[in-house]
Amino acid sequence: MTGLPTPDLPSNVLNFLDPENTIFRISHAMASYGQFRNRRDDTIFSPSKRNKGHTCVIGDSGGYQWATGKIDFNNTGEQLLALRWLETNCNIAMCLDAPASRLGDPKCPFTSLDDCLDRTCEALMLFESKREASGTKFLNVIHG
Repeated sequence: MTGLPTPDLPSNVLNFLDPENTIFRISHAMASYGQFRNRRDDTIFSPSKRNKGHTCVIGDSGGYQWATGKIDFNNTGEQLLALRWLETNCNIAMCLDAPASRLGDPKCPFTSLDDCLDRTCEALMLFESKREASGTKFLNVIHG
């Protein structure tokens, strides 16, 4: 369409974590490693784009994507990438879990509740042993 006026919007209008955003601002948000794992550029959750002291990002580990076969967390490398993304971008994060909600789905790599629990415990031990002093607080996952 031509001839329509375009509003003069500030460049930060889509960054809702920016304290200078005059259109829409919130102090807390949630982001998932599973949604951002292939991004190589900075996002609004990146330390270069937000002040971790004035905003809080709660990070999801991507366990659902593991359970649906979208991410292969069966290797330590991918689990470490998730850990580093969470530590870099999040104030609070959920440990990687193998959720039982997809059991029975042909794409689900887990075979039973015990398998989910075992894989979750393995991921928890890896996260614990490889954590860096980032200040990110981690939440445990409980299967039931």
